[in-house]
This record gives sequence, C-alpha cells and structure tokens, in this order.
Amino acid sequence: MTRRLRFESRSGVVGATTADLQFSLEPEDTVVEPGNDAMLHCAAGGADNSKPTIRWRGTDGHFLNLIGERFRSPLQNGSLYFSKVHPTQNVDGEYQCVANLLEVGSIVSRTARLVIATLPLLESEPQDLTIFPGQTAYFSCLTQGVAQVVWLKDDRPLRLDETRMLVLPSGALEIDEVMSSDNGSYRCNVSSLGQFRLSRSAALSVNKDIAAGADIMAPEFIATPRPTTVVQGSTITLDCVANGNPKPWITWLKDGITLDMAHLDGPFLKIGTGSLQISNVQEKDSGTYQCRAENRDDSGDATANVDVQELSFIYDLVPPYFTKKPSDHYGFVNKDVELECEIRGKPEPRVHWVKNGEQIKLNDYIQVVNGYNLRILGLMTLDAGMFQCIGSNPAGNIQAAARLMVLETDVAPGEVSPPSSKVPSAPQGLKAVIVSTRFVTISWKPPAEPRGDILTYSVFHRQEGSQRERVVNTTGSRLEEVNVPGLTPDRTYYFRVQAYNTEGPGESSDLLIVSTQAEVHVPGAPVGLRAVGTSPTSLLVQWEEPELNNGPVQRYKLYFMEGDSAEEHHVVTAERQYELKDLGKFTEYSLWVVAFNQNGPGSSTEEIVGRTLSDVPSEPPQNITLEATSSTSVVVRWEPPPKSGQNGVITGYKLRYRKRDRRSRGDTVSTDANRRMYALTGLERSSQYQVRLWALTVNGTGPPTEWFNIETFENDLDESHVPGQPVNLKTRAMADTITVSWSPPRDQNIMVRGYTIGWGKGIPDAYTQVLEGRQRFYVIEGLDNRYYVVRYTSSHHSSNPRYKYFNSTNLNCMIDDLRPNTQYEFTVKVLKNRRESPWSMVVLNMTQEAAPSSNPRDLTVVPVEGNPSSVNLNWQPPKQPNGAITGYVIFYTDDHKKHDRDWVVEGIVGDKMTTTITRLKPDTMYYFKIQARNNKGYGPFSSTVSFSTGPNGRGWTNSMVLFIAVGCGLVILSAIFVCIVVVYCRRRSVERSKKGYLKGNLKGTKPCKTSIKPPDLWIHHDQMELKALEKTQQSMGAVGGGPSTTDGPPITVTTLPRASQDFDDSKFQHPGGSNSLDKRTYVSSYIGSKPLLNHRGVLLELEGRGEGQ
Repeated sequence: MTRRLRFESRSGVVGATTADLQFSLEPEDTVVEPGNDAMLHCAAGGADNSKPTIRWRGTDGHFLNLIGERFRSPLQNGSLYFSKVHPTQNVDGEYQCVANLLEVGSIVSRTARLVIATLPLLESEPQDLTIFPGQTAYFSCLTQGVAQVVWLKDDRPLRLDETRMLVLPSGALEIDEVMSSDNGSYRCNVSSLGQFRLSRSAALSVNKDIAAGADIMAPEFIATPRPTTVVQGSTITLDCVANGNPKPWITWLKDGITLDMAHLDGPFLKIGTGSLQISNVQEKDSGTYQCRAENRDDSGDATANVDVQELSFIYDLVPPYFTKKPSDHYGFVNKDVELECEIRGKPEPRVHWVKNGEQIKLNDYIQVVNGYNLRILGLMTLDAGMFQCIGSNPAGNIQAAARLMVLETDVAPGEVSPPSSKVPSAPQGLKAVIVSTRFVTISWKPPAEPRGDILTYSVFHRQEGSQRERVVNTTGSRLEEVNVPGLTPDRTYYFRVQAYNTEGPGESSDLLIVSTQAEVHVPGAPVGLRAVGTSPTSLLVQWEEPELNNGPVQRYKLYFMEGDSAEEHHVVTAERQYELKDLGKFTEYSLWVVAFNQNGPGSSTEEIVGRTLSDVPSEPPQNITLEATSSTSVVVRWEPPPKSGQNGVITGYKLRYRKRDRRSRGDTVSTDANRRMYALTGLERSSQYQVRLWALTVNGTGPPTEWFNIETFENDLDESHVPGQPVNLKTRAMADTITVSWSPPRDQNIMVRGYTIGWGKGIPDAYTQVLEGRQRFYVIEGLDNRYYVVRYTSSHHSSNPRYKYFNSTNLNCMIDDLRPNTQYEFTVKVLKNRRESPWSMVVLNMTQEAAPSSNPRDLTVVPVEGNPSSVNLNWQPPKQPNGAITGYVIFYTDDHKKHDRDWVVEGIVGDKMTTTITRLKPDTMYYFKIQARNNKGYGPFSSTVSFSTGPNGRGWTNSMVLFIAVGCGLVILSAIFVCIVVVYCRRRSVERSKKGYLKGNLKGTKPCKTSIKPPDLWIHHDQMELKALEKTQQSMGAVGGGPSTTDGPPITVTTLPRASQDFDDSKFQHPGGSNSLDKRTYVSSYIGSKPLLNHRGVLLELEGRGEGQ
C-alpha cells in the first residue's frame, strides 16, 4: 500500500511517496464461558505488501512471552489463541497487539478485554438466628448479576409454604409466623451459565420459652435496607424485617415523609412483612429511605440511600470516532510540526499519543495542543517514526496512525545545495538586546558579504544540554532583530543566525550564549482536594501535590470556614492530608489549600464544601403544647429542636403517653419529620395523662422532653352551633416562610373540625389552605424572599457622599424624613438569599419646598447717622430656608408684652438682608424680631433684639458705646503724642535761638532758608501746626529784634478739627488765638515769649484759655 505525502518548503508544496503501516484487523472485547476456546484477532500490512512483525502485550503493558504457554499461543496470521479457558488460568484481562515494520516503526492496536463468564461472589450470606414462635425469620443471599437462587433446608430443597414463606427479589428468604417445625439449617444455591455456588449454612432456632416470649420488647431489626445505585426505569427492592412484642408494624418514609402506598398503581409496594419494592424508578425517586418499625413499647429506624442514574447515561454512550485522522508528514530539522487529530464521542473521549507503540512523555518540546493535536518543537532526526492518536471512553477505544519523516536540510529530496560562493557570509555582531525570564530579543548586523539581497534570517536556538534546536525566522520589516519567546527561566541557551538570499542559506554566525533571568517560582495549586466526614465533629481533608512544584513543597496551609461565617481559620501541615477535629456536628465547612515552597505561597485551590457526619439530636423538641379535643382524645403540638441541637436531618418524632396514676412505660407512637401535631385517641374520659417527646435522626433518638400533663373532657363538645372566630392570631416571618399561629375560639364548648387559612400579596385570600381542627399553627412555605435596597443621598456631588438605605419587599416605597427643596440621588438593587444584583442606574429628584424651618440669623440694629428717628436693621438668611426666600416680615414695638398682632409690621420683598425703620420716637426702648417667608409660608421668629433711642433721638446700642469708647481712647493717645512733639520742637527752637539762627536777627544778613516742606494738610496737619508755630516764633523774633518779655500773652495751640460737625466754631474762637491754616490771622505766638525750657531742661506747663483746653 502506498500513500501520497505532502510537505512544505520555501519553494512550495512537494509530494513524495513513502511506506505505510496500518491495521487491517484489530482485537475486540470477548466474553468466554469456562472450558471454551477464545481468540483475539490482529492483522496489519505495509506498503508493497510488506509483512510486519506482530507481538502481543498483556494487562501490565509488557510483551507476552508465549514460548511454552499451554493456554495461549500466537497464530501465523497474528491472532492470539486461548485454549479451554478456565478462571484458574489467570488469562483474563486487557490485550494489545503491536505491529512493527523495519525502517518504518511500530503501531499498537486498540485495547481488547478478555472476560471469563463466572459466578460473582456472594455479597451477603445467611446468618444464625434465634427467635420466638410467631416472629419472622430472614436469611440473606445477595449476589451481583442475574442468577437463579434455590434455598435448601438441611441440605434438601426447601418446599415453600406460600402463606408464610417468600423468596424476595434480592434472593433472601423470609419466613413469617415461625413455628417449631421451621427449626433447621438453611443455605442458598446460586446458579448461572452452568455453574453454581453454595452459601454457608445458617441455623434457625425457635425459642419455646413462652414466658420470655410474652415480655414486652422494643422493635429489633434482623434485616435492614442497603444503599443502592440503580438505572432509571428499573425495579429495586429494599429489604426490611423487624421483630418485637407486640409485633411491630413497618412504615416507609422518604426524606422524612411517609410514603403513600394506598394507590395500587403507584410505584411503591410493600412485599413480605415490610420490604419496599419501587417499580419503574425515576430520578425523582433518589433520596434517603427509612424503614420505621414501631410498637407500643418503642420505635426504631433503618435508613438507606437510593441513587438513580439517568437512562441516557447508560444508553446514550457513543463510542469514540474520528472526525479528523492524523496524516503522514515530512518535517525538517529544527522546524516545528503539528500532527492533527480530532475525536468525538459521549462522554468526551480521553486522547493520548504513542510513538512506535510507546506512550509519549510530554515536555517543553512535545505538547498536546487544542486538546487533541500533537506539536513537536525543534524537530530532530530521532523524532521520525510512527505516531498514533488513541481515544477512549467507557464505550470503547480507537486509534489512527501517521508516519513522521524528518529531513536533514530545508530542501526537498533531490535538490542540490547552492555553492558557498553565492550564499551570504555569516551575520556579524550577534548580541542579546533584551533578556527576560521567558523571552530574549536578539539583534545582529548584516553579513560582510551579502552576495545579493538578504531575504530573511533564521535564528536557531537550543537549551544547554539538549540537541533539539528550534528556529525563528525574521520578517521583512525587522530583518536584523527578532524576539525569541517560549523560553524557560533561569536556563542557558545557545543562539546562532543564518542569512538567506535567492541562492539559499548562508554561513552560520558564531554561537551566542544567553542565560534567561531567574523567576520566583512558587508552587501551583494542590490538586484533588476532597473532604470526607469521619465523625460528627471531624473532617478528613486530603489533596495531592501541585502539578507544578517549582521546588520541594515545604508545607501546606489548610484554610476552613464554617458555613456563612466570616471567621477564617487555618492549620499548617507538611502532609497531604489533615483531620480537622472539634468541629460542629452536621455542619458545612468551606475549605481550600495553599502550598508553600522556599519562595513563598503558591496559588490556592478551588474552594470546596465538606460536611461533618450527623449524630443523634442533642436537644429535645421545644414549645410542647397539649390540648384536649374531646373526652377521648388529646392533640399534641411541638416544634423541632433548635437548629444547633438537631445534629442532622430530623427523620421523625417519637411520642410516649401514659395515665398519670400508672407507673408503666406507657404506649409509644412515631410521626413523620414534617409533622408538628399528633392526635392521641382512644383515651379514657376525665382522666389525667402524661406525654413526652423525642426527636429522631438516622443516627438514633435524642434526649426526651419532660412529662407534660393534660386531662380529657368529661363530656364531648357541642357541634350544633357555628364556632366563633379564632383569636390571638400571630405571624413570624423567616427568610422564605411565614409561620402563622392562633388560638381556638373563646367558646371552648363548641367543636371545631377545621380551619381555613388564607394569604397573599396585598389581599389575604389569594391562596387558601384547609387545616384540621386540632392544628394551631401553619407554615406558609415557598415564599419569594427577595427584597430591594434603596440607597439615597443628598450629597452626591461630594467626593465622599454619606448614604442612607431603605429596605422594601414591594416595587415602590415612600421615603420620608428628607430635607425640603433638596435634590437626592436614588439607586436600587435586589437581594435574594446570598445573591445580590448590581446597583441600578441612578435617578435624581428634588423634594418640594416647605415653609422655612429656621429663623433669620444675626439680627442687628444700627442707628442712622444724622437721623435719630430711624435705624438700620441687618440680618442673615435662615439656615434652613426650604426654598427660595421671597421676603421677610419685621415686627417691632415699644412694648414687648403686646401680642404679635399688635406689633408694628413692615414687609420686605425679595431676599434683601437690610432695611431702614423710620418714624421712631426718641428716648424710647424698641423691640425688633423678624421672620422669613417663601412660597410655602412663613418661618419661625428670630430672637427679639432691643434698641433704645437716645435723648436727642439718637439711640445707643452696645456697639455704639463700644465705638465711642474706642474713639475716646484714640483721641487721648493722639493728644499725648501731640504734647510730646510740641515739647520736642520747642527744645530745638531754644537751641537755635541761642546760636543766632532766627530770621532777620542780623542786619544785612540773608534770611535763612527754612527746611519746612509743604505739609500734607490731611495727614500731617499736627506736624504742620508745630512747624508753623516754630516759623511764627522765628518771624516774631525778627520783628521785635529780641526775645519777648515775660509779660507776653500765654501760648495757645489749636489743631485742625476732624469734621465740621464735631465742633462749634463759636466755642473755639479765642482772642489772640490763631489757626495755623488761616493766613489772615496768622501771627507767631513766639514773639516776645519766654523760653520754654529753663536752665535745668524742665518742661514748662502750657496754658490755654479756651474751653475744654
């Protein structure tokens, strides 16, 4: 057989013919009966009718040495023959044939399994049994597969008494109403395919002690149901048998709820004394089944889990099939190649590759990509051979082969290499531009002798210690630089470069040695994390090493967290397992593991959930109430134990009741787990009874409650009248349920047969439920527990807004206590169970205006200058205007005891914050207050401010008094300063007169130039007056020709008044006085005056004649 191959080179696609090797016949799974012959076929062929060598592999994967074998022998056609197969020969198992052709390689066939049909071992055999007459005997005989079961008594076939004896579908023997004649030895005989297997013998002993058999005995199981996994649509039987005195009756529960077996067409049927048969099993029938045996003395439970697999899982299996088979390839040394393969099936097949019949070990250079394809990086000649893509799933396995040939050079067969004189010389200046952990950028210079245009460069690289060289080609835009990816950190690589022109590849450059940078290698995530409950308070957590260690793992850190708790715990261990102890009973824990090496922690595993095992309840039922409903019945009500004390799934409740004056154990009844009420009937009239309860789990019975007392009625209740309405209606809301409780009508003499409860959204009668008259509560389940959270704020423009929240179960809500005339931002999200949505889009809205809720602030009264009958009022707007201020209302009066309606009112339009009040009376105390208004109304009054007008009509306020005091202080300081300046200037004048510098004191001498500069009349008037005073004295000295006599007039100094209204001109006109600015009356007061300083330099007192001086 020949095949046309394809391979690629730079000159195009080249075809070639090569030898082929493939199977024409492969072995198949075979089942053989003991003593018969069997054969596994295998045939293969190559090109040109070449005949390959065929060998066989066994279950262990090694080649079989068939020389001298008595039961296995190879045939000339390649098949493997099995002679008279027997289980003792150990020839069953998996087989593969391997075909080898020299210079081509080897291929392996699909895996075939040889199975010897034998009877399976007995899983359960009969056991010795001692019982009393009238009880039930049970002997098990359980085996896998379909087999015929025959029972023997005393090693003889048992004649079944159909009225008392039954062979159950499981093969077990059940004998009801045992008699003395049933004593003996029992065993079962299982036969199939011409073979049989006998069980062990079990003795049945009937105890004839009548007195012992009459004693009260609690139920005791002699057969319990077994956990079962079945296929959808099949029929199963759960065996259950119990003995006791009185004889117990058996009921079946599923997930704590009693099964209804009243329907003849239903899937549930009780067979024998208590076994359960389920016909046409469906996925909904999966769950926990309880066999409950009870009598007057006590009750007991036996549980088993039933797992139903979908029918499609069994019948929809699709064997693997190829959608793309691998094809033969040519490859060139140092190049990459990818063998394509695609396999489908159901379930998804597992794909692996083999080369020459051996499993391929994947590494950095040989990888499986896209789930199926095999990629080989940097081909070497030793990579040539036969490659097979093998796929397998539970329905079968298949294989397909392809040959890979590796060429030494990058040319097709028959091509001739170009002469070295026409190809480029070696590239120059090879260097590493960038060295990272996983890539290197290489650059170089063109060859010294390109010998034509350089078309491209090939960069070859290999890791130190490996001969596998890979190549990367440059692109046209960056011929002298290339980025080499896919390297391993902290490794040494060898690089070389070749240039190509139209004639082919040139000389290779010298080797460049580059070491990639080291990388902090932390371990990957541990795999296979699992948790198994080992006790009610412990969990065994196990895991495997990370697939990527990056060095030895030093320790593991196991994190765990209880249920919905936010408290995280952890333990450290060096092992790959850890048993967590002292945990909560029947509690879920979230677990994850992190591995550590010398570089630190790695990535975490996915979080898993583990649960501790269940246990008997640690607390009794709660909220026990007893109610006598008639003269012969009492209704008992209760609630389950607290969640923390249930320690598992409650499977039922046990009640024991007795007459109070009796010391007996009393009678016992059991109920379903979903019941919260039980009616005790058949009681005696007007009698005292005691009742107590237990809670049950699959592990047993919890602690009991205390005894509760109740007395039955002496006479029955009346039913001739309609009962009144229930009283004390109460509700208790939970996450998705509402518990409704009530009390019966007040008239207790009227019989109540039932209640009707109604509920709904908005209206209470959307849904109704009819309840028994003895019931006092009802749990409404399956309610929608979603609710909405409204987030709002008025400071949404702030960088740190302060949010408020409002919860609602409706699609609208009313949010109050908002500020008027304020813009708010709103957004909503929904929460359900532990899930929540993102916030909705934001909407904005503004509240309506309201009357101002605060008064205007800082009301002050200021007098009007020059108008004693008017004052100015100033104020600030309210802190909470609650809208745009449209005006203010000012109230004032001279009698603050008047009512507000008697005050004088003056309105201010707009948002002005000042006004003038006129026509006030002088020397009168006035009271002022103000209020703001907007479109919605008036705000509160401000505090009252008083103001007194003065005698002259000028009012005085505290601020005015303060201003006047400050002004007087400034005037005094100014006067002191003026006196100091005058004294200083006079001392200078005396010194000058002694030196003869007075103007005109010497005849014929030029007058001295004064140094007085024109003053600033408004700023420096005091200095100007002193200067003028000095100048006047000099002038008078010049006129008089000498110093003045002691009889001269006293000196008078007058400063310039600050304002015309401050002084009366008539009061300050003095004879001989002079205003320094009035040139008409300006005469120096120095003329004829005495010196101001005596010979001791003492400052003389100045005397003035004017008023107020």
